[in-house]
Amino acid sequence: MLPPHNFVLSVVILLELICKSVSTSCNSTESLPNPIATTYPNETTGTINGTHAIIPIDLSAARSLIPPQYGINLYELYALQPDFPRNKYPLIVQSVLDHDVGVGTSLRIPDFTRSAITLPFVDLLHDGRTSFRLLHSIVMSDNPLAVEGAALYGPPQPLVGRFDPPCEAYMYETSERTAASSVTFAAYPLHDDVHSKRPLVHTRFKPCRAQPYSLALYENILNQVLTNNGTLCDNFVTLFDTSISTGDFSPVPVEGRVVLNRPVYPTDSVFEGVFGIKADFAFVERNYIPCSQFKSVS
Repeated sequence: MLPPHNFVLSVVILLELICKSVSTSCNSTESLPNPIATTYPNETTGTINGTHAIIPIDLSAARSLIPPQYGINLYELYALQPDFPRNKYPLIVQSVLDHDVGVGTSLRIPDFTRSAITLPFVDLLHDGRTSFRLLHSIVMSDNPLAVEGAALYGPPQPLVGRFDPPCEAYMYETSERTAASSVTFAAYPLHDDVHSKRPLVHTRFKPCRAQPYSLALYENILNQVLTNNGTLCDNFVTLFDTSISTGDFSPVPVEGRVVLNRPVYPTDSVFEGVFGIKADFAFVERNYIPCSQFKSVS
């Protein structure tokens, strides 16, 4: 999440922020280059490489996480996934590397890792049609530019963490993808104290032959406008049709285990049999837009 990228923002200031990030940067050698930087030369673009998981939680639990003034557009969920259990709600857990991010081809920021919990299908505008994703919590690398950019959206504020692996949220534990290979990821508090060995987020996924959720459901959810608290919105457009997410690089269905601990989730929780996709997506991001402008967009 970058600060506003209109050209009123001085290039000198942006370069100073980039320099602040160098000491904590990731250097991913495996993630593919951003394929759309020249397609959108005046936009913030990049790639997100990692896992996107859907956890069916009790609808009553979801209702307790979503502010009471907002409804849930369940009709849209059921239209996309008719067999989704009627007493459940799709909590989203993403663990990704943000790679090759910048404006055009000249202004780039160092790669960074993040893990986010979001709540989709939120009826933020009370129109019964426009679904938003509400950010519940996010843990990010100690990359000042990314953290400062995310903090501008208001609470909940990003938690700065350390990750294992630091820069390869997408990588299999073995060199080749097999039925036995897995993608393991953990996010920890940044500071080395008595709590630092207890992960905030821990995921372990293996490729599977099939899963209950359609790719259309993932595409819809990952393209719902994102907001922290309903004031400013992040129009994060996730592209499913570029060279890094089609053909040999198409999303891989995965199944596994997700552990969420306080404070990123209200209770320390273990979820088994979780399905998701392992994928590398290009994105276009348009920041700090008043949420009211998105009425009936989706």
